[in-house]
Amino acid sequence: MSSVFEKQLQEIADELRNPFNGQSDVDFKNILDFVSKMWEDDTKLKDYCLIKPIVFGCGGHGIRLYNDNKYDVMMEMKFRHYDAIIVKKDQDRPGIYHLNFQDLPCNKYMTDNMLTGGSDLKRDDVHAWAQAILENAHGSTVRGRREIYLLRYKRRNNSHTIHAISSTREFYIDFAPAVKLVVDESSAQALPKAWPGPKRSKATTFMLIAADFELSFLKQAGKATIDALLLMQALCIAKNLPKIRNYHHVTLALLLHDWKKIDPQSSLATVFLALLLNLWDGMNKEDLCYFCDADLSLISNFSKTEMAEYATVLKSAMETLSTYSLRKKLNEGSCRSYFVK
Repeated sequence: MSSVFEKQLQEIADELRNPFNGQSDVDFKNILDFVSKMWEDDTKLKDYCLIKPIVFGCGGHGIRLYNDNKYDVMMEMKFRHYDAIIVKKDQDRPGIYHLNFQDLPCNKYMTDNMLTGGSDLKRDDVHAWAQAILENAHGSTVRGRREIYLLRYKRRNNSHTIHAISSTREFYIDFAPAVKLVVDESSAQALPKAWPGPKRSKATTFMLIAADFELSFLKQAGKATIDALLLMQALCIAKNLPKIRNYHHVTLALLLHDWKKIDPQSSLATVFLALLLNLWDGMNKEDLCYFCDADLSLISNFSKTEMAEYATVLKSAMETLSTYSLRKKLNEGSCRSYFVK
């Protein structure tokens, strides 16, 4: 039998859930199809690289909050003989890599524009290629389920944003080019990402993620994990912890399942409190790394002061909500202030 605490958490999660996720949002899918075709039709790499859109982040994971108006999409670049790409660790930037194409067939455009003299892929030139394609979407119109959307384009540091606007709705799609790789016999993607460090290797930095594994895992993790991830997002927003992002929560969920601390049969209260405890622990110990790469810190952009402040807020929430989980009676809405501003 569910506890009162569990029931309140479930009610809040149901209220917070966005009815539109990647598969159910016709407007988003139509615009994604329109933009994807532009990538596929680009002639510069057409004979050397297949493009596949991967809906990622909250939309791909099925954990969008009710007021979330953004999607994240990786445009996976699958080069011919991509398994021959040499993945080299950056010796000065833990968790960052360089991609070498010396063993791959490359056309003139790639050789002249996207590779260094040593055949390493250049980060900014991958973005320049993506920008040249997506700029053509600026000013275009696409029919959604009921409305016509006007598209606007904006380049950002590590992504490319399409702003879709109709008379009744607007939303954003952040596109990020991602190179498909094989690392330790497993599928991975490399995102072009600027990273502090020596100038000599600055132009070719990439960050690896295991998108296929993440998406597959969350499909099997169980409803309680999905709902707990929604609640963790909402708590961090309500408590004004803006630097904690979805990937922090997802990494912790993956690790907790791997450590057998939670499983698909765990209750929502169990999963949520485990996530909250381990997020606090990571901030408190200044140690939270990506689940498939222990070298990649997910809190390298936090100052020590920020980590201490975040840890204090999380500890307070954890202590109070943990006591709620033990009570047989709770006032209606006792938990609500922790998740809704």
